[in-house]
Formats: sequence, structure tokens, C-alpha cells
Amino acid sequence: MREVFQDIQGEIRGAWRFRWVAMILAWLVCVVGWFVVFLMPDQYRAEARFYVSAETPLREAMSKMINTSSELSAIAFVRAEMLSRPVLEQVARATDLDLRATTPIEQEGLIESLRETVKIDSVSQGRGRRGGDDGFYLVSYQDHERSKAIAVVDSVLETFKTKITVGSVDD
Repeated sequence: MREVFQDIQGEIRGAWRFRWVAMILAWLVCVVGWFVVFLMPDQYRAEARFYVSAETPLREAMSKMINTSSELSAIAFVRAEMLSRPVLEQVARATDLDLRATTPIEQEGLIESLRETVKIDSVSQGRGRRGGDDGFYLVSYQDHERSKAIAVVDSVLETFKTKITVGSVDD
């Protein structure tokens, strides 16, 4: 036991002897960390919850095409409808994201980027149920410009609402 105490005491003395080196090293790490954080671009995330009612053409189409008791298939159907190419093209035009792409290849990349970054998930609003298909969904998007993030989410919802209101669910 005495040897363990002497070992601990020796480590403390050694640390005390190099305290200034440790202090300088800590400050260097701190300054480098601040610099890295300062250089990181801002990321803004916008999200909105929405409800797909049982009376909408989308729910009617879902009940005909898939088994709505399966949460995953319902989410996949809503995601596929909201992230279809025509919807994403309208979103890009409405939010001026298409101005970022000048060539057709960049335009295609923009649409694919939107498809990957716009997230759609099921949200449970029921009592005690987790992840159930209550008809509530969450759409979110992240961008380095706050106004673009909000505009994309708003545009996705408006375009989707227009699409199911008109009844053109089947492309």
C-alpha cells in the first residue's frame, strides 16, 4: 500500500514540475480549437410537422396501393411522393436554388442533393405510441443560409399540398 501511495505522490510531483508546459499546451489546443470552430460554416435547420388526413387523395391512394398498417411502407410512400422529381424541380425553382446550378449536370446534382438532404419521417402524436403511423410527418432541411432552409421546407409542403389537393398523386 505504501508503494502505491509513493507512486501516486511521484506522479503528482512530476506533473507539478511540468505544469507550465501543460498550461502552454492547453492554451495551444484551445486556440486551435477556437480557430477550427470559427472556420466551420453555419448550418441552419428548418423543420415542419404536417398531418395527412384520412380524407385526402393521398391517404386514399395509400390505402389502395399499400397496406397502411405498415408504418415503413406509409412513410416510404409519403417520402416518395414528396421527393419525386417534379416536386423537387418546383421546389428548386420556387426557392431560387436552381440559380446555384448553371449546367444540366449541376441541375441534376442539385435535384439529387435535395432528395438526399430533405428528410421526411413519421412522428407519433398518439398517447404512449412511439413511431406509429398516426398520419403525422416531419419534413426537415438543412442549409448554410437560414432563409433557404425555411424556404425549402415551406416550398416542399406547399408543392406537396397542391399536388394532393389537385389529386394528381399518381405520376
